[in-house]
Amino acid sequence: MIRLFPITSLNYNILNELSTHEFFKKNKIGFTDDINKSDIFVARRFDDEVFKIIDSWLASQSIKTRPILIWTHEPRFCKTDQHIQDDIISAPIYNMNMYTKNVYFSNFSIYGSKIALKIPPMLDVSFSEKSICALATYVYEEKQRFVLNGIDIDLAIKRQNLIYDGYLKGKVDVFGRGWPKSIALSESRYDDRQMSKQKILQNYQFNICMENTSFPYYCSEKIWESIIGHCLPIYSSFNNAIYETFPEDSFIDYDKFENSQELYSYIDRLSKQDYLNRLNLCIDTFNRCYDEVDFEIEKQKSLEALVNKIRIIYDEPS
Repeated sequence: MIRLFPITSLNYNILNELSTHEFFKKNKIGFTDDINKSDIFVARRFDDEVFKIIDSWLASQSIKTRPILIWTHEPRFCKTDQHIQDDIISAPIYNMNMYTKNVYFSNFSIYGSKIALKIPPMLDVSFSEKSICALATYVYEEKQRFVLNGIDIDLAIKRQNLIYDGYLKGKVDVFGRGWPKSIALSESRYDDRQMSKQKILQNYQFNICMENTSFPYYCSEKIWESIIGHCLPIYSSFNNAIYETFPEDSFIDYDKFENSQELYSYIDRLSKQDYLNRLNLCIDTFNRCYDEVDFEIEKQKSLEALVNKIRIIYDEPS
C-alpha cells in the first residue's frame, strides 16, 4: 500500500473526492493521518505555504522529508510546466497541473459533469433593455499577468476590460466581488452558487463567461452554465481547444473581434433569428455532449494519470 499524507487542505480537489479514494483503493493507494507512516506528501497548490510547512517539519529532527506531489486543476495554483523540481527544498516536488498536460485530456476532463441534463431549444427571445451580464471577481493587473513559454495566457484582465467597457457603455450588468465604485450589483458567489447564478442568468440574453487562463482543454463550468441559463456565451477561443467541441458561429468568440467596441457593435446589430441560431447551436452541442460523451471515462483518464504518477514517485530511488 502506498500511503499519502496531505500537507495542506485538499478541499475542492480531486484528491479529496470519494470516487478518487475508491479508485486509489483498487490500486493499493490510500491516505494516512500518521506523517511518519507516509510515503508521499500531497498538496493542492504550490506556494510559500507549502514551503513553510515543510520547513517547520524538517526543523523537528523526528520528521523525515518525503517526495511531494502537487495535483491541481486550478490554473493559478501551480504555474509551471516542469514535471519535477528538485532544487528548491531537500525533497523532490512533482507537479501535475494544466501545464504539465497530465490533468486535462479533453474539454470534459474535470467539468464535464456540469452537463447533467438535456436543454430544450430556445424558440423565441425578447431582448432586455440591458441584455448582457458578467459574473467575475475583480483582479489587479500587476498580480494577474501570466506568461508561459513566451505567451501571455492570462484572460482575466482581457475579460475584465471587456466587462468594464460594456459597463461604461451601459450595456453590461456586473456581478462579483471587489469591483471599485460599486460597479457590481451584487456578489456572484453565494452558499448555493449554481442556483444563485442561474437566477441571475435568467434575466439576460448574453453572458461574458471567458476563462481566467487560456490553455488547451481548460474548459471550466463557465460556458456550460451559461448555456444552461439560456444565455449566449461570450467566450474566448485563444490558445485552447474549444472548437474541438463547439462549431463556428455558436458562442460569440471574443477573439473574432478587433476590440470590445467591435464586439458590442456586433451584439447591437444581432437579429433575433441570428441570436437564436447561435444559442441553439450551443444548446445542440450541449445536448450532443450529454448523449455522446462518457464523463466518467473522461475523468478516469485524469485518475489513471494520477495513479501512474504516484507509482512513479514511489518507485523513484530516494
